[in-house]
Amino acid sequence: PRRERKKVMRTIVHVAVYAVLNHCLREKLFEDCEGCVIDAPGQRHHDCVTSIDINCKLQGLCADLCLESLLNTVIAIGYAMQCLCLTQEHLAQGVTLINAVQFSGDPDHVLKKMTKPEDACLQRYIDRLVCTKSYRTLLKKKTICKKSKRIKLENGEERNMRYKIW
Repeated sequence: PRRERKKVMRTIVHVAVYAVLNHCLREKLFEDCEGCVIDAPGQRHHDCVTSIDINCKLQGLCADLCLESLLNTVIAIGYAMQCLCLTQEHLAQGVTLINAVQFSGDPDHVLKKMTKPEDACLQRYIDRLVCTKSYRTLLKKKTICKKSKRIKLENGEERNMRYKIW
């Protein structure tokens, strides 16, 4: 019935937000940690184990998360489970969950509390889908802005700086 599908979709949104943020966090921590990059043996060389670094990275990822990528994940899972029933409520739920993590005093704690033990099977399923992608594909595309070179005109005047966006 429709009510059950909506409930399953709410669970999918919860687990998808968790899986996407968790995947992005793991990849970002590994990428930015000098200890991980050089495969250092001791924890003291790893910034990725400090709660301050984890929470800071997690807040940044929440701000940079592309909602379209998250939505595509939710749609793919809902379709695969034959219970796709996406509503405005589900979209709002995803944004609310991301905001709860981003604006919390302890984002890592909020993220870890997002799923329930009974969601473990669904979580593994979504993890398999999400982990096939680079975490960067799940983030907003940044606009690159470069200054063009100043061009001297024949009469010696210089043009104003221009910005190219591509």
